[in-house]
Amino acid sequence: MSYKSTMNETIRVTIHELLHIMFFNYFEANFKGRLTKELAWDLSKILNVILLNLPEVNQFTNIEEKAFPNHKERCEHLKRIYSTCSSMKEFMEKAIVYLNGEGDQFHELGWVDKA
Repeated sequence: MSYKSTMNETIRVTIHELLHIMFFNYFEANFKGRLTKELAWDLSKILNVILLNLPEVNQFTNIEEKAFPNHKERCEHLKRIYSTCSSMKEFMEKAIVYLNGEGDQFHELGWVDKA
């Protein structure tokens, strides 16, 4: 972002950074120690993609938030999980299980269809 950024770009970056702050406040208060620092950052970045592309948020920027190439597959999977959750707590619980490589539990718990 620079002084040459459009208003939409400025709003997007502001929301993006605020979401990181909100994520880590929520994560530390409720899920501390359940992910490595690296995976917590990955989840924060992936959740930003999911949230910033929601129509009710994207209406303020009209800019598509794109996942990092190394996050694309996990982002798509977590996007599907997010769409089935009724709360952020539920999503976080499922995302933590997924990111910790406990994927078999998804099938056992009925969180995803068996492939």
